[in-house]
Amino acid sequence: MKTAAQIITAVLLFSFLSSGCGKDVLRDYIHSKIYAPEKILSRSWVKTEELHSPNSIIPNFFNIAMPCAKDNQYKFDKDGYYEINQGWSSCYSTQPFIVDKGNWEFVDGTSKLKITYANGSKTRLYDIVALDSNYNFITTYIDSSTGTKVMVKESFDPR
Repeated sequence: MKTAAQIITAVLLFSFLSSGCGKDVLRDYIHSKIYAPEKILSRSWVKTEELHSPNSIIPNFFNIAMPCAKDNQYKFDKDGYYEINQGWSSCYSTQPFIVDKGNWEFVDGTSKLKITYANGSKTRLYDIVALDSNYNFITTYIDSSTGTKVMVKESFDPR
């Protein structure tokens, strides 16, 4: 009896994967595991959280940011170009649309994101905590610009 149930299950699974719907499920699964560059390129990203640890420096920068800064968009182009732009609103009228730009690349496969700013002043290496098929994009990095090493965790949503 157990063998018959296994055969029926295998036939149903094979039928599902052979149908159009099953191919989409299989394709999405493969893309979620292999194609991180496609996921980061597919959309603009808007920061939803910036947590600092130790939080005595800045508990959650995103909570204290002005609304005009909360809609800034982060874009990653396929040619390695990176930019942060003003999104829908600028904080003041003379502010340029492009806030920052530079180059990006994956390092160590797709586990790290390296951003080099255009003026060459800074290179930052982000650990990618999540970049999945549900477009959860979370990074961490060490910031020592404050004189104290601070772990910064940033979360982004697609736009």
